[in-house]
Amino acid sequence: MRATSSVLMVLVCLLVLSQGVSAQIELEPLKPTKGEVVSVTVEPPTDSLLLVYRPNSAVAREEWVVSDQADGHFEWTPSDAGVVAMAAGGQARNVSVRFAGVSESGIFVMVLAFCLLFGGASFAFRLLFSDPEAGKHTQELDVSHRPDT
Repeated sequence: MRATSSVLMVLVCLLVLSQGVSAQIELEPLKPTKGEVVSVTVEPPTDSLLLVYRPNSAVAREEWVVSDQADGHFEWTPSDAGVVAMAAGGQARNVSVRFAGVSESGIFVMVLAFCLLFGGASFAFRLLFSDPEAGKHTQELDVSHRPDT
């Protein structure tokens, strides 16, 4: 029991001390929007910040933000919405940049998907529940010559 409590105390001390020395990249506002200025603070201070738009993709694009002062404070205006990987002084953080408003192309894609999905389902249900004697299906299917049916 004594060994367990001493190990627990050591783990708590390590946890408390590691919080003080961990490097951080902080944003203001926390949820950046495309086209609006974002204040980035890096601790410990550094003079440059690497931004990678859409990391780990074929269309990834890098952007460097350099500060004249070595205080770790940067002003950044996101040019694209999506995931942005930030790296400075051996630290990294992923940030999701939002659109400034509603995306018209996104609304169009959702309406098109709705029409295809529910239009196809309604067509299939009408065909499934239609009366074959109503004259719509004039061709009879003869399956006697097919050995697998």
